[in-house]
Amino acid sequence: MAAAHRPAGRLPFPPGLQAFLEGKLPPGPPPTPRPAATVALVRDGDNGLETFLVRRARGMKFLGGAHVFPGGRVDESDAGPEAAAVREVREEVAVELDPAALRPWSRWITPEVETRRFDARFYVAPLPEGQQARAVEGELVEGCWYRPADAVAHAHAGRIVLAPPTLWTLLE
Repeated sequence: MAAAHRPAGRLPFPPGLQAFLEGKLPPGPPPTPRPAATVALVRDGDNGLETFLVRRARGMKFLGGAHVFPGGRVDESDAGPEAAAVREVREEVAVELDPAALRPWSRWITPEVETRRFDARFYVAPLPEGQQARAVEGELVEGCWYRPADAVAHAHAGRIVLAPPTLWTLLE
């Protein structure tokens, strides 16, 4: 399906998937996935469980314009994915997490047809008492608390774009 025929508000297919659908496979072995970590930050909202999603800037090479959980690549200075998760939440949404609050949730590896691949550990953590999450400008355009079912409904209606791992985590 060509990007021009996709419903408004949807991201074009990632380049690797588009090439795969056209029968063009990248030459050579697939790139090695880079370690990454992401956090579903949750709180007890007025109408039940809520999670904080951030929207990536449209110009980002990976998932530009998509709503995702805060997270990113594991840097050399990080002592593993948990340290990266804590750092990314601090940098992206100005929340200081205690590493002991992280609960492992899932692991997602970008498909082999993509040129940018990640081996992402997903964690869930409660918003620490007395802190407020906000999207820090730069890579992110906005942040908002959503009930998981509402975020999924917005995605199905084409109002927001959710990356597959984000969608599945919200459904779970």
